[in-house]
Amino acid sequence: MLTLRRGRVTAVVERHESDLSNAHAYVCGPPPMVEAAMPMLTGLGVPDKRIYYDKFTTTGGEEAS
Repeated sequence: MLTLRRGRVTAVVERHESDLSNAHAYVCGPPPMVEAAMPMLTGLGVPDKRIYYDKFTTTGGEEAS
């Protein structure tokens, strides 16, 4: 059965994980989300060298119609 979660990904991970010292983390999203995830992941034990991330932004301007 699929269980859906709502809210910030950092809050969901913190609620369901207590030790990620053996994990690799892949984070992709807007800069504020990535910046919030980094200390949360290291706080749960993920070594810095095993956290991979990509911050993305929009190019701005009007959306095409």
